[in-house]
Amino acid sequence: MSSATCRQFVLEAIDYHLIPERRTKNRIPRAIPRDRLSRLLYVVGGEENRKVLNNVEYFDFNEKRWRVIAPMIIPRKYAGSAILDGQLYAVGGINREYSDLVTVESYNPCAGQWTSVTSLNKCKGALALSVLEGWLYAAGGSHNGSALKSVERYDPIKNEWTQVANMRLPRSHFGMASLQGRLFAVGGYCGISEIEHVECYDPMTNKWSDMSSMNKSRMNHAVVTFSDRIYVIGGSNSVGILDSIEKYNPDLNLWLIIRNTMDPRSGAGAAVVLGGEEGAQELFIIGGHDNHNRDTNSVKKLNLKFADYSTASAPCMNHPRVYAAVACA
Repeated sequence: MSSATCRQFVLEAIDYHLIPERRTKNRIPRAIPRDRLSRLLYVVGGEENRKVLNNVEYFDFNEKRWRVIAPMIIPRKYAGSAILDGQLYAVGGINREYSDLVTVESYNPCAGQWTSVTSLNKCKGALALSVLEGWLYAAGGSHNGSALKSVERYDPIKNEWTQVANMRLPRSHFGMASLQGRLFAVGGYCGISEIEHVECYDPMTNKWSDMSSMNKSRMNHAVVTFSDRIYVIGGSNSVGILDSIEKYNPDLNLWLIIRNTMDPRSGAGAAVVLGGEEGAQELFIIGGHDNHNRDTNSVKKLNLKFADYSTASAPCMNHPRVYAAVACA
């Protein structure tokens, strides 16, 4: 490492520790708290038998059971959820009156309660939410039946949402993931049909770029990252509810279908949980509609450690739910 680089690191550390008022301006990656390995799995809201839910449950990996925490202030489905700086966020979505929501709330696990935080600038139902370099990004979604291109970024220190560059395509009912310092918006509904289109946001340039498309168009799918790859699970299109999983290699800009024998699932949530039994690296597929279009509380585990991607059942949730948001910590 060069002396100039070392000097820059030292100056950053001095600014951070001795001049705290600069922290809101100098959001350097080295100053962003690292999340620990994923050992709690939250499932937020959703819909059961066409009733929009405000209840929230999490899977306790020590006791291997689902537990309930305080309900959200506002029932919501198609919301975005993520964990940032130890807080669980529920963003946008659709309420029991089938209105697109602009509201945002956060759950403090120490206090055991939800509180309202600054709302989005625009209503966003069926949006996608992701964490990148210490900010929340809320992308796309729907408002009054139209798919959106707009993207907003939340600063938890300022409690403030700001607009960033629009996506190239409008989309709702899609998934988004952060990988290698960028955001990937994957599939969804463009206002006319389901799409296989994928685009990528670079926060350094504030621009979106087209990437290779998935092999299948899909909406209401789940998206996760693991080991520098993006995984897309299930969803639906004009053919019906899908049973496939696709994996994206960003180095090759290439999508591969890695499994076609999963139980068909649409509107499910998903999360990768690390450090489980025997070092397992497991993809949890949670709830959703099954191939008979029934709401389910079932949870499947897919082991990412082995090439055969073997599956097993996990304890069922307390409530069947579809279109729930999932976050892990």
